[in-house]
Amino acid sequence: MGSNTLTSFEYFDYRAPNSANLNDDNGDFSITIHNEDLITHPHSSVLELRGKLTATTPGVPAAGNVPAIPPAEIVSLDFSKIKLATAGWLHLFDRIDYYIGENKIDTVRKPGITCLMKGIASFENDRRYCDAGWNFPSNDDGNTLKCNGYFVASIPLRTVMGFFEDHTGYVYNMIQKLVFYRTASALSNMFMISDTYLVNTYQIDLKDVILKMPHVKFDLEYTTKLRSEITTGSKYEMYFRKWVYNNVTPATGSDFTWDIPVSYSKTKYLLIAFQTNRVNNSEVDTGLFDFCNLENCQVVLNNNVYYPHERLNMRIAENRCAPLYSMFKRFKSSYYTLADELAEPLLSYHEFLSKTPIIIIDCSYQPDILKTQLINMKIFFNWRANLPENTIIHCVTIVDDKAVYQPRDNIVTHT
Repeated sequence: MGSNTLTSFEYFDYRAPNSANLNDDNGDFSITIHNEDLITHPHSSVLELRGKLTATTPGVPAAGNVPAIPPAEIVSLDFSKIKLATAGWLHLFDRIDYYIGENKIDTVRKPGITCLMKGIASFENDRRYCDAGWNFPSNDDGNTLKCNGYFVASIPLRTVMGFFEDHTGYVYNMIQKLVFYRTASALSNMFMISDTYLVNTYQIDLKDVILKMPHVKFDLEYTTKLRSEITTGSKYEMYFRKWVYNNVTPATGSDFTWDIPVSYSKTKYLLIAFQTNRVNNSEVDTGLFDFCNLENCQVVLNNNVYYPHERLNMRIAENRCAPLYSMFKRFKSSYYTLADELAEPLLSYHEFLSKTPIIIIDCSYQPDILKTQLINMKIFFNWRANLPENTIIHCVTIVDDKAVYQPRDNIVTHT
């Protein structure tokens, strides 16, 4: 396709039906692009969230010199004491599904934590995503919550789901749909509140969810060629990588084996992180991770292939954690096939270890015997002290995927 083939690239807004309840905890709603006579570019699409944070008190009687607070009074929040966790707006949803035709192409569970881990590993060291709620590593631009409680977050869908990041081509003449599943525990994971004296309950009023999808038009020559392809029943392949989330809360101890009997024969990467007393806790920053005195972490596929091959043998007390940072730095060049000098890490060594120590294991180079088999995956952990209680281990497994669609017959298949 030549550089002058495109004649129009314009964003169009799509919303949920008026009857949809955007604020139903544990409910769901969908946004559908019904028109089949469209060419779209999902890679450039954006999810916009609009709403307002409010707080109410049930009423507090006078006590000593403290005056009474009338019931249901709307409290004027001190927003300097309310911090949005990094990528916090995505905690509004428990899951997001993407459909082409009637076929589910991709899905992301716990997008708040999944996209946080993937973004830390992938993003550039700039402010490209500050309007999406990224206030990391140390700037205020990511605080998309304004002083009157209103917020607008503009989130590129390529930061939310593997399909939107990897499939950079167009989708021809197919119905598309996003389905959002709300979560009841959103608020305690979205915000860190340093002073909750007046705020006994607080809530988010999600007023609008907008899918901004580019519509594309080509010049007459290419449009004629494309219509001929579609009329003759051409099939279009879409290659992408799916981000699969799992978590576990192990018993306290100095070692743990996580047996994940998955069938992903195309497992390529694992992103692993710990959080101690952070999940569903608005008193701490849920956008950070904990090191937990880790000594070693290795993944074993089919009981005989270790990644990495050698033990990490880390000791945080002696600042001996270089292997972990090296794995973090190498991810971007491996994942995006970039030269090392073009794959700048988002975080410095100190920031990485103190704020977001993510274990990134590259399984992309595999023996042929693994490529044709279902894979049993085990993750071995060793800590230099007992793992603290109430520690959750998050794991994002990145696997190759492929879908094929045929616009003429509205057929989509997953392979």
